[in-house]
Amino acid sequence: MEQHNIEHSPVELSSQLVTIMTTEHYNLRMALSMSTTETNGRSSLFVGAVSSGLIALAFVGQVSHLGTAFFVFSLVVIAALLVMGLITFERVLESSNTQFMYARHQPHSSPLSGVCPADAALLHPLLS
Repeated sequence: MEQHNIEHSPVELSSQLVTIMTTEHYNLRMALSMSTTETNGRSSLFVGAVSSGLIALAFVGQVSHLGTAFFVFSLVVIAALLVMGLITFERVLESSNTQFMYARHQPHSSPLSGVCPADAALLHPLLS
């Protein structure tokens, strides 16, 4: 069996390539960070709304002695929390899928890890 030695000729990294790859890396990191911040904010807002709704239900229950006003108020509050919870869940799930996409397209250790300089022109349209 013949062994084929495939060697890449040493190619210098152009400053344009380094700038493009670094900018792309940090843009993906910022987008990932913003998506995480949005998810945390939405989750915190929902937990705060549920907590406030339960406290309001307890106050109304004490004042109305669990009468008709309590049941009407609880239906309104629970319905609003249900709608808010479904919207929050849908947006957090969409944000999670977006985070997965950002993480998949991001190099793990450095902007140029795993990129052969000879193939870099194929990866980015501005370099071809």
